[in-house]
Amino acid sequence: MAKNTFIIYREWLPLINSLADDERLRFYDMVFAYDDNSKSAEIENPHLQGVYDFVIKKIDANRRNGLLGGRPRKEKPKEPSGLSNNPPKPTKTQPNPNDPDPVNDPDLDPEDVPEKKKGGKPPKPPRQSPKVPKPPKSLKEVEDYILEKELRFVGAKWFWDWGNAGDWYDSKGKPILAWKQKLLTLNSYGEKDEVNRNNSGSGVIQHPKGYQPTADDDDIPDGFF
Repeated sequence: MAKNTFIIYREWLPLINSLADDERLRFYDMVFAYDDNSKSAEIENPHLQGVYDFVIKKIDANRRNGLLGGRPRKEKPKEPSGLSNNPPKPTKTQPNPNDPDPVNDPDLDPEDVPEKKKGGKPPKPPRQSPKVPKPPKSLKEVEDYILEKELRFVGAKWFWDWGNAGDWYDSKGKPILAWKQKLLTLNSYGEKDEVNRNNSGSGVIQHPKGYQPTADDDDIPDGFF
């Protein structure tokens, strides 16, 4: 049974328009007269024959696909086995059972639990800036403190000169952060020497290592050096 319709695609037009006007008219007549039972026409013009055979083959292919329900649909690729039901990724970091829990452990002091950053790692302690000496502001300040504490075994001027000579670092290279405490320590050496002198009856004071008061220091009592 002859078909009543067929499709000519626009992409074929350059090939069809390559025919001369009389050949193109003959081409359309042969195509419209063609049916499934027709035999290929014998054409003297080889160019017209080639165009006609090309279009007829395309029409026959379209008709065959129509009888089968059209062009077969492309099937969706199947998912690889084992990947279709993967468990969802966790959205939160799971708690470590070995970490202290101040909520559920009543005997645990929350202050003893270190704070943690994201990722579960405890924060690093802040860097400490290098310590610098904290000397007295003036010799007058040293003199006033010695008078206030009634320190008898250390001189203000000697202490002032001794600190400035070492930029207020001690013999071990450590900065003097509490000069008042240093004064009290040096004065305690003199007090111990006085006690030892009184107990021994020698009348000679044994000065501590590194303690070198000067003779022109008015604050050093007689007989100290």
